Amino acid sequence: MSNSKAIYERISLILLQLLEENFITQTLESLEENSSDDKLTEFETIIQSIEDLCNEMMSHQVEVTIFSKMNELKNNIISIKEISEEIEFPVDISNLIILIGFAEYILRIIEDINLDLVEVNFDDFGVIENISEDLNVDSFFYHDLTNLHKSILFFRGSSSLDSLIDSGLTPTLAMIIISLLPEKEDLASKSFLIINNALDVNSRIQALSLLKLFIVCSGKKFHTVRELPHRNLQHYIDRIDHQLNYQQFNESLIILSEYNSRKELLNKYISLYHIVENFMFKYPLVKLNREKGGDMFSIRDFKDMYKKVDSSEPISLETFLDVALKQEINGQSLLDITHSAFLGLTTTTTMTETNINDVFATLNIGTKTGCYKYTNLIKPQSKQNFHQVIAKLVYVIRNSIVHNKETEFHLSHETLNDNICTFIEKFLVPQMEDILFSLLIVRNDVVWYEHQNIKLFA
Repeated sequence: MSNSKAIYERISLILLQLLEENFITQTLESLEENSSDDKLTEFETIIQSIEDLCNEMMSHQVEVTIFSKMNELKNNIISIKEISEEIEFPVDISNLIILIGFAEYILRIIEDINLDLVEVNFDDFGVIENISEDLNVDSFFYHDLTNLHKSILFFRGSSSLDSLIDSGLTPTLAMIIISLLPEKEDLASKSFLIINNALDVNSRIQALSLLKLFIVCSGKKFHTVRELPHRNLQHYIDRIDHQLNYQQFNESLIILSEYNSRKELLNKYISLYHIVENFMFKYPLVKLNREKGGDMFSIRDFKDMYKKVDSSEPISLETFLDVALKQEINGQSLLDITHSAFLGLTTTTTMTETNINDVFATLNIGTKTGCYKYTNLIKPQSKQNFHQVIAKLVYVIRNSIVHNKETEFHLSHETLNDNICTFIEKFLVPQMEDILFSLLIVRNDVVWYEHQNIKLFA
């Protein structure tokens, strides 16, 4: 197929169906019977204009020249569609408008059909429809200038035409679209992947993986972003004390700034965990610093300090939270606040008991006897050990994000279901923020150094 034929012929054949005598006669009779004379006249005028433009376009196809009135043709097609909803067109007008749109784009930016368009073997390409509903991409293309058959193109009907053009769609790829789009499909609502025909078009999984690989190698994303909105932390601003030495938390403030700059839920969670980790390892140093009361440190003291810091991360986290959750806000312990917030997940209908248990089961969070159950954790007697639950939640979710072992559940934007997302957003992150900001802003014995220096000799 020649390039001129690829651009013009399909549109011409559809227009000829629109210009068939039976359709025109039936429509004129219907408009004469049910509509005003103005609509009748408008239809006659537009049909004549479409016929003239169609004949002119076919002449350009034969002559292999640029038809510069494609936009005028598109406007006429749009106008005839708007005359009456009762007109039964023999062709899909929406599809025709899409094809004309691509052709108009090609002819607007090239000067010579033979010189400015690559010669295409259209049999090298195939089309896969609706390859994935979860692919969060409106359009994507890669034009291999050396081996055209290695090019790939994806778009979602008419809604992504503008994004394709804005991205610099090459005229050659636009021509391939015109040639290969299915004739009797709803082009406006479906997605289409045009890919090398050497790939079995029935192998949708393989084709989808290839598309994703092209997308990520082009520095773009295809996943749906789960964002974590900022909370109003005015109540912490009100508690800032101008007389305190907050400079000892400069590292934590930088991490919090990074945390605020991020939007994606998983990235924000990891930033928040970095502060938890910082405070977790700082706690034994603060404790030792206070216990020495400014007295001289011995080698034994240093060994004791390193021993406490080098303990396993889960144990260190649990020890830290045991102390941290005993701190109070307005006369209420952080442990009470956190436990009440957990109970409130169901009483406020944010989540159901089943939803919460599903989070525990999916992430395999619990004890050696099994995954946690909501009904067991809300019992009054469970509150005293609730810091262990929070420690396990914080640590396991962190591991699920940063680890990607075959034997572990990997938490990504693809596996982040609604229950896990809601649990992190509505419960875990707010509680982590409350714990960290409370420790950061109000002087305490957990993360605030009592003495600025360590005394090594008298």
